[in-house]
Amino acid sequence: MVKTICRELIERADYLENKNIETIYFGGGTPSLLTEFDLNLIFETIHSKFSVSKSCEITKNIIVPISPCINPITKRVIPRPRMILLKISDFLYSQSTIRV
Repeated sequence: MVKTICRELIERADYLENKNIETIYFGGGTPSLLTEFDLNLIFETIHSKFSVSKSCEITKNIIVPISPCINPITKRVIPRPRMILLKISDFLYSQSTIRV
């Protein structure tokens, strides 16, 4: 899957021409399955083929398994989101300071 994503990025490099990328978004639950190696390969491909803003916002949807939470007073189940957004700035990502 990652090789296909990278190949698609390479094939579409001319699409944005000289425009600066301000946002990179990984959506759905599948990004939760990407390893650090996979993400590095994708980002290396992006940086080699596109102009990426130093303040680029990177958003990766991750699915977090959540146990039911019970209100201790009412004893009712409190609904929780099934998905959270993880936002990482390009600077932090490139510095390898983030561990998920």
